[in-house]
Parts: sequence; C-alpha cells; structure tokens
Amino acid sequence: MILIVKALLRVVRSLIRQSVSLTPYMHEPTFVPSGYEITPVNFFASSSSFEVNPYTTVTCDIPVVNGDFETGNTFGWFTNHGGELSIYRCEENGGDFCLKHSQRTTKYMGPKASLSHSCLESGRRFEVLAKIKLMDDNLNAVDCDPLAGINSHCPILTIHYTTLSGEEKWMYVGNINFSGWDMYNFNDFHGVFVVSEELALSTEAYFYFERPSPGTVIMLDNVEIKEVVSDADADYKFMSDSCVKFVLNGNAEWRIERMEYPVWW
Repeated sequence: MILIVKALLRVVRSLIRQSVSLTPYMHEPTFVPSGYEITPVNFFASSSSFEVNPYTTVTCDIPVVNGDFETGNTFGWFTNHGGELSIYRCEENGGDFCLKHSQRTTKYMGPKASLSHSCLESGRRFEVLAKIKLMDDNLNAVDCDPLAGINSHCPILTIHYTTLSGEEKWMYVGNINFSGWDMYNFNDFHGVFVVSEELALSTEAYFYFERPSPGTVIMLDNVEIKEVVSDADADYKFMSDSCVKFVLNGNAEWRIERMEYPVWW
C-alpha cells in the first residue's frame, strides 16, 4: 500500500513540474512576446497582497498662463470688454496672490486669457477648475444664487473663438458645483466642455469668466483646464478591479520557521 501511495505521489509531482515552469525568467526586462503590445499598468504590492491598479491613460491638459497668479502680476491676462485688472494679496488658496477685476460696468466684463490649441482636438473633454469670490467696490462680500438659472449672477465660463471662415462664436460653460455659494470665502468653480470640430479648427480662442452684476468685483485664483478621461474598457476594468492575489504568509505571521518536505518529493 505504501508503495502504491509513493508511486501516485511521484506521478502528481511529475505532472506539476510539467505544467509549472521552475526555470528562472531568462528574457531581458523589455522583452515582449510576439503578438502582444506594451500596455501601461500600475502595480501595488504589500506584505500580504499583490494587485493590478486601475488602468491609467496619459492626459493632455491645457496650459493656463499664470493661472495661480503667483508671479505677482497680471501677465497672461486681460479684460473682456473693459474694467481694470490688478493683483490682490490673498492667502486662502495656498498662495500669496489672486487676480482682481474691478470697475466692471456690464455683466459681460471679466478676466480673460488665451485658450491654447495644443490639446484642442475634436471630441476631447475638459474640466475647468478655479477659485472665485465676489465683492463690491468696498471689498464687502457679495452673494449669488447658483440655482437661479438664467437669472443667476454667479460666474460662468465663456469660450470665445473665431472659425476658419472668420465668424466669431461663443460657448458657455456653467458651474456644475451646486454645493451653494459661500459669500465670505472663495468658491469652487467646476465646468466641463467638449471640444467641437469648429473649436478645434479655430484660428484663435479665448476663455473668460463673466455674468456677475455690474459693479461686482471678481476675485479669481488657481485656474486650471484638465482633460477628462473616461473609464477604461469594461472588460479591462473588471480584470483590474478583481485581479488581487494573496502572497502566502507574506507578513510572516504564521510563525513557521521552515518548511519540510518528504525525502521522496
């Protein structure tokens, strides 16, 4: 009986060794088997687990010149339809300065900057992020209602561009942050827009913040325009979310000093 058991174990051992290669990986680190492409994947490893992190894609963010105004001047910015730009000392947003647009006589006046074409490809989606505070000429806080619709005096973003035929057009981007307006502090502006073919082919493009009532001072800081990338392919996302494997006794909490195998293994 013992001989039969030993014989069966030898057969099992032989099958395992045939199906699992114990030979060290001999290829160069950059080796890729034929028929496969290199896909950027992030990994995470700890003492007890190993997992493939969610798929990541390189984004193309639109540069905003002097978007945090830490140069201490208004370089890269000008006014839409008039008013006066100046630098104001404010430390609420992690820096020392912000932009102040005063002497606004219409709601269409606002701080304006060039929109770079470096990433403006048709179909791409971008989010616009900024910090905004409203004040009067005496620097008293001014309130607004973001839920008032067309009657709201809260800031919106406007993209102004010129088509290949020379026609001027405007694209309006509202604030999708509906958490309410705190008149005594800087508020988050978060807008999203999709690049149209017309905008991608435009000869020049600008963006500016507008719509607060005439006489309202716009305080602006930390302006960013970032590409929004959709989730990865559904099958890949399922794989990356579920591909988690545990490392046997990776944290050495089993108190096993050594593993012994039968001499016949």
